[in-house]
Amino acid sequence: MSASSISLPEFRNEPLTDFSVPAHRSAIEAALAKVRSEFGREYDLLIGGERVKTTEKLRSLNPSRPSEVVGIHQKATPELAARAVESSYAYFAEWSATSASDRIRKLLAAAHLLREHKFEFDAWLVYEAGKTWPEAERVLIRMKVPSGKIRAAAELLAKNSDVVFRGYPTPEPSSHDWLSFDGR
Repeated sequence: MSASSISLPEFRNEPLTDFSVPAHRSAIEAALAKVRSEFGREYDLLIGGERVKTTEKLRSLNPSRPSEVVGIHQKATPELAARAVESSYAYFAEWSATSASDRIRKLLAAAHLLREHKFEFDAWLVYEAGKTWPEAERVLIRMKVPSGKIRAAAELLAKNSDVVFRGYPTPEPSSHDWLSFDGR
């Protein structure tokens, strides 16, 4: 069996952020300012690589200040939803031809981006759901979002392919409770 080598540090859950630490406080404040600067932006649907606008919109309001429009989203029709599903299905052949090592690299890159922008995710929850900073942080962890789940998916993919994580134990299938969202 030929094997590619992907080196990963030991897995650890993301710790909760201590916002009393000045660097963490500065990071969330910067993320809040960045997110606020994007208020009122309109977001297109993305279906099969094509940006789609609809006549009907969904407005996301700041529950703490309902006069603030956080974002404007396109309201998909059942036809657009069916088109999105068909587009995903059509892409399956290309994705299934992607090597396991390339899939793992893509998943790990996604996990890195999510971790890198963690404070922005927190900030969106502050504005769109009225959460405090620690509450926003806990919501993301409760949802098992995002990087730990993606990394675990990469590990499972590696276990079932020719890719070997050097010096990293492969989890047993029974430990993959992260595959289903328990809602807690």
